[in-house]
Amino acid sequence: MTNPRTIKTKRPLRVILTACFFAVLVFGFIVVAVWQSGTQIMDAKMSGIIIKKEFIPQKEEQIVLQSKGSITAREKDGEYFLTVEVKGRDGSVKTFIVTLNKSQYDAVNVGDNYDVGPALVRE
Repeated sequence: MTNPRTIKTKRPLRVILTACFFAVLVFGFIVVAVWQSGTQIMDAKMSGIIIKKEFIPQKEEQIVLQSKGSITAREKDGEYFLTVEVKGRDGSVKTFIVTLNKSQYDAVNVGDNYDVGPALVRE
């Protein structure tokens, strides 16, 4: 014969309070981590003014291995650079040299705003 009654164990108040404390602690940690990562992203965004466009002619043919395994050749006229001045939050000015391809280079002019955050830059 089986017992038809179900047995419910009573949880002590201490266990419930401890579980709630750790849940609030973990939630707070996640909120602080997301907030901190957001400030780092805002600090990483560096937008400035293009002060100089530069083209260095170096005609060459490049052989490129594609991700699918095919090999292609392309001609490159040279190197395209932008010099961008970025003003920091503290008022300091940094100069960055950004490497671009021809279509990106032709799309911008001296005096335009440019975001150097996602680009490959040299200081």
